[in-house]
Amino acid sequence: MKKILILSAFILFIFTSCKKKNDVVPVNTISATVDGAHLSFNTSVYAKFGGNSNSTLSIYGVTSSASDAQTITIGVFSDKAIAIGTYTYPSITGSSGLTEYPFIVYSDKGPTASSSFLFVTDNTAANPTTVTITSINSTNIQGTFTCTLIRQIGGTKTITNGKFNINISN
Repeated sequence: MKKILILSAFILFIFTSCKKKNDVVPVNTISATVDGAHLSFNTSVYAKFGGNSNSTLSIYGVTSSASDAQTITIGVFSDKAIAIGTYTYPSITGSSGLTEYPFIVYSDKGPTASSSFLFVTDNTAANPTTVTITSINSTNIQGTFTCTLIRQIGGTKTITNGKFNINISN
């Protein structure tokens, strides 16, 4: 009886300690922690390619359909097709001498906020912006992002734990 109890306890321990962690963001969702608050941008979400050979990427999402919903736009620009990898601003020089870089715009004042209320990638390079593409194919793109954005009239927004999983629009 004692051996059965020990064996049962061992089996129970194995099954309860082997929980699978699921870090995958649901499809057509952007999530991030903005100044400590977790946000999901799961309204009006899209990802589109442009440029020669899919050399630009635009990702967009809104927190809700309310007029004051928070928005995020993630852009990646390259001299070649966007691919799996990390894109960091301050920018790097690509193979053709053009610059490859990410650019993020965030608004906590709604989709129609004036430019003076937008938080953007810091082009002084004092605060890096990083976008990592972890998976990409013709129909879906997944990745992560992190940044500290600045506002034209002062202030910053720190975005951490950024993740996206979006079906690509044509």
